This record gives sequence, structure tokens and C-alpha cells, in this order.
Amino acid sequence: MSCETENAPWFSVCLKHYFFSLYKHVSWESRCCATTLVSVVEYSINLHTGDLKKADATGEAYLCIQGERTDSGKRWLNPRNSLITFARGQVDVFKIKAVYLGKLKQVLIGFKSTKKDEWFLEKIVIKEVSYPFSSHVFVHNDWINKRPKKDFVEVMIPLKEMSVTSPLTKHVNTKSRGRWQMWVHCMQVPEDTPDVQVVVFGTEGKSSSQKVQNLNDNPFLLTVGHVGDITKLSFLLSSPCLERGIKLQKLRLKDLDTKQELSFPTEAQCLFGEDGSETVTELAAVRPDKAPLREVLYSVSVHTGTLPASGTDADIFITIFGEQGDSCKRRLRHSCFEKGQVSISEVRAVDLGQLSKVLVEHSNVGYGAGWYLDRIVIHESGKNDSQYIFLCQQWLDSGVGDAQMERMLRLLGKVRNEMLTEKIHGTWDVFVTTSDISSSTNPKMSLTVCGGKVRLEIEEAGEGQSWHCREVKLQHRVSKNLLEFPFCRNFADDKGERVAELPVLIVNSPFAPVKSYVLYITTGASPGSGTDADVYVMLQGILGDTGKRKLIRKGDDNFTEGKVDVFQLEAVDIGTLQDIVVEKGKGSDWLLEKIIVKELATAGTETLFMAQTWLKDRCDGKRSASVTLNATEIQERKSTSICPLGKEQMNSEGRWRIYLTKHQDETKKDFEKLSENISKLVMVFYGSNGKSNPVSMENKLEHQAKNQITYDINLPSDLGMVYKVRLGLQSLESSISQLSLHHFKMQNTSTLDTFSLTINKTLPLSLNGDRWIEFPVEWPLKEALSVVTYHLTVFSRNILTDRSVVHMTACIYGTYGDTGDRSLLWSLQNVQQGDDNESFLVIMDAVELGEVDKVVLVISSKKDCKLDIKKLQLKESVRDHPIYVFEVNEAFSVDPNKPEIQREIPVSFVIGGDKQKNDKSEVFHLSQSLEHQDPFEKGMVDTFKIKTKKLGSLRSIEIGHDGKGFASGWFLEKVEIMDASRNSVYCFNCNRSVDQFTVTP
Repeated sequence: MSCETENAPWFSVCLKHYFFSLYKHVSWESRCCATTLVSVVEYSINLHTGDLKKADATGEAYLCIQGERTDSGKRWLNPRNSLITFARGQVDVFKIKAVYLGKLKQVLIGFKSTKKDEWFLEKIVIKEVSYPFSSHVFVHNDWINKRPKKDFVEVMIPLKEMSVTSPLTKHVNTKSRGRWQMWVHCMQVPEDTPDVQVVVFGTEGKSSSQKVQNLNDNPFLLTVGHVGDITKLSFLLSSPCLERGIKLQKLRLKDLDTKQELSFPTEAQCLFGEDGSETVTELAAVRPDKAPLREVLYSVSVHTGTLPASGTDADIFITIFGEQGDSCKRRLRHSCFEKGQVSISEVRAVDLGQLSKVLVEHSNVGYGAGWYLDRIVIHESGKNDSQYIFLCQQWLDSGVGDAQMERMLRLLGKVRNEMLTEKIHGTWDVFVTTSDISSSTNPKMSLTVCGGKVRLEIEEAGEGQSWHCREVKLQHRVSKNLLEFPFCRNFADDKGERVAELPVLIVNSPFAPVKSYVLYITTGASPGSGTDADVYVMLQGILGDTGKRKLIRKGDDNFTEGKVDVFQLEAVDIGTLQDIVVEKGKGSDWLLEKIIVKELATAGTETLFMAQTWLKDRCDGKRSASVTLNATEIQERKSTSICPLGKEQMNSEGRWRIYLTKHQDETKKDFEKLSENISKLVMVFYGSNGKSNPVSMENKLEHQAKNQITYDINLPSDLGMVYKVRLGLQSLESSISQLSLHHFKMQNTSTLDTFSLTINKTLPLSLNGDRWIEFPVEWPLKEALSVVTYHLTVFSRNILTDRSVVHMTACIYGTYGDTGDRSLLWSLQNVQQGDDNESFLVIMDAVELGEVDKVVLVISSKKDCKLDIKKLQLKESVRDHPIYVFEVNEAFSVDPNKPEIQREIPVSFVIGGDKQKNDKSEVFHLSQSLEHQDPFEKGMVDTFKIKTKKLGSLRSIEIGHDGKGFASGWFLEKVEIMDASRNSVYCFNCNRSVDQFTVTP
């Protein structure tokens, strides 16, 4: 199938066709040519090497199968950049997929040996995997001779014989009841026999897990039910990992009804891996009528999100699902899934076929103990041409949103690793692969490619029938660019499953998600408002539209007066909703009251479309009644929006458990050293209700386990939402060995609220005596603070002279707490000294303070002295402004025999930037629009003139209304403010309903 495009933008052309039957012509709309739709067939190729001396050979090989209809093209048998060995007396099995070739006629085999080997090829047997299992035999029974030159030796082998067989039938009048006798014989079984379960997979499903009764070759009963032909067994280890694997000697199954026997490959096979670190082992069944499924190593890349508190140290489990079963639940062998990181694990399983979905889960309970998963990417090891993409972009946290700790991720698509070439325009061939579970053989379908996505839609199907689409492929005839769309789903007209969309996935580009939109459609309440007509909708957003969708009725009471009907549709993300087009088919008139559209996700929006409109049939009867509704109000759901710190409180009072975990690069000796020195650690916690007193780890109850130490501490008062932790050493005067910290986790033992810190630092930080480090605490859906480097400049007259005997600290206070006492005289930068003036710079790292309001100085000395301090200046290292100035202008007389001097110094003034004090204007009442008598009407722009004091560059505005009057809800798109004195324009985007809030540019 192909379609011509003429200089069209990237995938903006609509490719639409109708499927009548598997081999009939299809018609296309919009510059499309009529073609034949053919099926894709899987061929099993068996190469028999002769059992003669020196018959084996190593090299490169390819073949091309020629049939009555077409040929398969050259197919390489050896992996890319490597060789293949054909061993004496061995049968090598390969599988290829090709457009149906018709009756096979001959095979071209090409071979080149780097060692100049001769290869004795006995025969090639090619089987069609699908029913009726036709088998073609191509006999060569001769040597493929070596040649001195580098060219391949090519041999054309004609068809010798062909046979068609039906699947093996069971004993006449005997039907299997799924009762099998099982023998398992193992060696190296632990004395304490582990609990081993087994799951049986077949072509029609899988059994429940059942206990393996013994491992010493005594038969036991296995009841599997109706799973079809058995394809594999999965052995599950219920207990923790073993010290070593269990060597499998023999495994056999026998059907008690049909007497059918199955064997399984056990050579060099260990249950649960040689080292016993695995929890699942899978074995493929060996059947007489088909080759066993191969073993595949899946590489699983887990992308943790970048939102605050995205990471987790929970054990993560996944189950991979495909056409040929699932992998069973597997623990990903990775200790920590940190924010913004990609964690790679491997899963070994019997071939699952084309993957379709992934179940991901964990068991860490508590707000903050969960995880924000961005996506999972899976590819078969050794096959680097494409990857399976599973998008999540949701929380798995018991304290966030829907509180789910597991997510079923549906396959978004497959992305090829090579970049698309520039050749986009021209002819694309379309390959549609169906499956044998379809009940309809000739549905009327359409395929549309536009806006970076593919839409597949069933337009007509028989009642009660369905059609299963496995995959759609688009390949450019010239550039050979290939795009794959694994739909993997049934289409059923009577169930409303009519349309499916998948995005175009390109390597190194963002992936557009598929979203579910739920429509709540309200019919007017007045008599005669309902309709019996068909209703269609099309959602339009800033990124595209859903296409016209028919709303499938489920009963006779849809669209009746005063009723709210709920429908759901899926589409590739169309961005912020702007409009919805509603169309009524022929039938009674309909009063549409309103439509609310919700995104069915933990982080989504609700959009209101007010209508209050009658949809009536047109008099000419040629066009349907339709209306386009603009978005009236857009709201982000409060349960999922990010809130400022302290807006929602938690109770932090009570007992907390601290977990210190051994880092993967940390030696056992270093970890033991941490346990010895942890008693010197002091912590201060900051929350929305205040800060704690210093909490010492001295004499705290310790619980030690493998690679982890836990301590219990008590917070005697409720600090509210904890947002910062300061860690330090107990005394500035003490001299202890270094204290290295890597991963730090705290959990409230009552509420299970949990937060983690990735530290990877050693105290003291440097020789300057700074023994404090600060970390912002991240919580899901909360704004997180950042660590800032502050520059504090001290202007004085004589401090440097007495520096060796003076001890001076500064504690800086701001909106978000304080820095604690920081030494000012240990390590100085940018020292300037004159006759009567001096200055020096102190650098300190701290969690951002917000707007600074004061500094507290503490001064002491070992001898009598007089210290003259003029002023202090504070700013962030990466910003020139604002500069906070603290005027001191005081001479401090310090006596070693008297208490230390403490002085609180408020901010005197602020230089530059947007942090000027009193930078907020008065409140203005906007009532006199320059354009309209009645301002703030739908779709209108109103201009007002106001005068205010000088504010500098505008940062934000607050705008609201009094909520009075009819239909007081107000959807504000944006506010533009022009500063006439500076000829500057500020734009504040809103795009939401207004009550009162701050809008930033």
C-alpha cells in the first residue's frame, strides 16, 4: 500500500483507506492510489548441515526466498558485524517475516567464509508458521565450494517437495481437562527446601501459581485448566534469593487425559541463576510440531522523573506482557532510583513476542516514600534497531493523587534508534498486520496520518464483531525510513472501541503521550430537550485535535432531559483544550446545556464548555446541526497541582526513624567508621511552623542491618511541613575524624511521611572549620527550595589584626529560616586592607533564605580587644542584585572573662534588583474600560489606565474579583501592562478561572 505526497509538511497529509478483505483493492482519499493490501506471514527456516567430516563452516550467510507472488529480499542470517557457524549435523532455525510470497519456488543462498571453509548444505526446510503449516523442502546435498576471491558463493536451490499438515490432533474422543503429571529432578537443593511455585503458560492463557511439591523426581499433580497448547513454564521463588542456584537435571510433563508428553531443555540449566540471585526462571516447552520459543534478554531502562521528591529507594517490581504471555513479577536489580536518573536492569525470559504493556509496582507506604516514574524503555539485547516505549508520567505514592503504588503502562509505540533521513515527502508503503483473534475479516477502516500521529478507525463492522490490529508500519520507498505503530488492540463498533491513536516516535525527541479524556455532557432540563439522534464531538487543542468521534450510546436513556451522560475517548495529547465541536445527526432537536472535559490522569485539568444551545436539523437536510464551543473555564485539579511550602500542613511531631544506607562505592570499613562517628552528628529541622532545637545523635538507639543503620529520634513539637535539614558536627572546638554521609532517609513512624536526602559529602567540608551542611527537603507536589551560595562582605577597621584570637559568627535570617551560626574568620576571600579600613569576603552555602531581614553577630575573644565593625553586605554569588546592607557602625569591647557579645542587626536598605522594600502598589479598582461600557465580556479586550509609584521591573501581579453578579466565574487569558515611562511591556499569562492569585510573567 502506498500514498503519494507532494511537498506536504511533515505528516500533515491525511492517508485514508478502506479495508474490504485481505487481498482486495482499497480506495484512498486525497491523492492516494489504489493498491492491494496483503498479509504478513512468518516463515520458519531450517538449515540442515550435513553429518560429514569438515562439513561445518564459519562465515557470513544470507538467503532470498522466491515465491509465485514475489520474493523476500535478501535476508542476512548472521548478526550484524559478526559471523555465524554452521556445525556438523546441526539444524539451525531462523524466522523471518515477509509479505505473503505465495507458493514457494526456489531459494537463493549466499555464503562467504573468512577462513575459506567449505560448507556441506544438506537441505533447507521452510515452514509457514500459521495454519495450515505448509512445509517446503529444498534439497542441495552438496558442498558450497570455497573461492579465492572475496565474493559470496551463491547457489539457487529449486523446490523439491511440499506438504501441508494440520496441527497434531489429540487422541480421538479424548479431551484434555488440564490435568498434568509433573516430574522435577534437581541437584544442589538447599537443606531447607525453598518454597518454589510454578506457572504454566499456553496459547490461550496461563494457570494460577501452584506449589512444586518436590524436587527429587517424584511425580505430582499439576492442574492448569484450559491454557491451550503449553508454551513455557515459569518457576517462582517465594522466599528471598538463594546463596546459589538449584541445578535442574530433568523436567517432564504428561497430560493424564491425552497422554501427551512435553519435555524442556535442562542442559546446564540452573533454577534462579547460578548464583541464586534471580527469583524467576523460565523454560520453553519442546513440542514435536514447532520449534521452542527462544530465550530473550530484555534490557529495561527506568527513567525516574525530575519533579521534587521523584526518587525512591523502594524495591521496584515489573511484569512485562507480550503476545506470548508475561514475564511474571520481577524485582529490578537496582538499589536506588534517584531523581532524573536512568536505571538499567536486565530481565531474562522466554520470548514474549511483541510487547504490549508493563505493570510496575512497589510497596513503600507513606507520603514521600513513593516514586515519580517518567517512562520505561525496553529493548531486546542484541537487537538495537528499535525500543519499546512505555510512558507513565505519574506518581506511585500512597500519599499523592489517587494513592496508587502500581501502574499498568500500555505500549506507546516503538522508536527506531537511527535518525530519520531528510527524505520525508514521496511514497510511503503501508503494512497492516492483523491477528487470528479477529472475528471480522472485512471491516471498513480508515488510516489517517497527520500532526505527528497515526489514527486508525473502524467505520463499519458487523454487529458483535471485532477486528484486531497488531501493527501498522509505514516505510518510505526511497529512503527506507520506517515508522512502526504497534496498536495491539481490538476494534469493536458496538462497544465504542472505534478509534485508536499513536504518536510518531523519533529518537532523541520528546514523546507525546496518549491521554484519556472524559466528557460529561449535560442535556437541558426543560421538556423536549433530549434527542434520539447520533452525537459526534471533536476536541481541539493547541497541539491538534481528536478528529470527529461518534459517541456510542449505551442504552436508551442517553441525551434525555436533565441527564448527564459520561463518555471517554483516547487521543494523542492535544495540549490545552480550546474548542469542542459538537454535531447532531438526523433526529429530534437537542438542548445542549454544557460539557465538562476531564483528563483522566492524576495530573490533569478540567475544562468547562458552556453551551445553552439548541441543535436543530437544517431545513435543507443536507448538513447536520453543529456548534463550536469555546473553553469557558480551565482548572487544574487541586489534588495534583504543586503547592507552596506550608500551604498544606503535616503533623511532624513524634518519633522519626533515620535510615543511613551504605553507598555502592563505600567499603565495609568506611561504613563501620560511619557507625562509630555518627554520635557526633547534630541536626536541626525547619518546618512551616518553626525550627527544632539541635537534635544530637549521641546515645540514640541504634538498629544495624546489612548495609543499613537506623536510629530513632523524637521531635517534641509539631514543626508543620519540614522543608530544610541542617547537618553538622557537635562542637566547633572538637577535633574528630571525618564523617562521610551518602544517603539519608527519615520516616515518621506514625504517619509514615517520608523524605530522603542524597548527600555524598564529608564533614567538615573544608579546613575552614565550616562543619554545617544544609539540604532542602523535597515533598511530592510541593515547591522545593534550592541551595544557594551567599557572599557576605564584612567592612571593618581592625578585625584582621586580632583574627587569631577572635571568634565571630553570623546567623542570617530570611523568609525561609536562618543559616545557623557560621564562622566568619576561618577562611577569608578578597581581603582588602588600608590604613583605617579593611574588608573581607566570607562564602557560605545555605538553603535559600528568601527575602533576608536580619543578621545576628556573636563575638568572643581570648584576650581583651576592641573590634570596630562598619557594615555587612550580603548577596547571592551568581547575582549582582539585590545587595542587602546591614549598617553596624559600632566598636565592640570584647573581654574573655565576660559572656560573648550578641548583636541583632536588621537590614538597613537594599540596593538594586527587584527586592526593593515596599515594592507593592496600592489596590486598583478596574471599572472604566477605555473601549467598552460593560467590561470583561467574553472574547473582549479591555484597556485601563492607572498611576502608581515607581516599582522598577514588574515581577508579578495580583488580580481578582468580588464574586458578585450573574455568572461571576471569569476566565482570564492574559494581562498586558505597558509602562509608559520606560516604554516597556509586561505580559502575564493566566489561561484559567480567576478568584485571586499571583500571575508571574
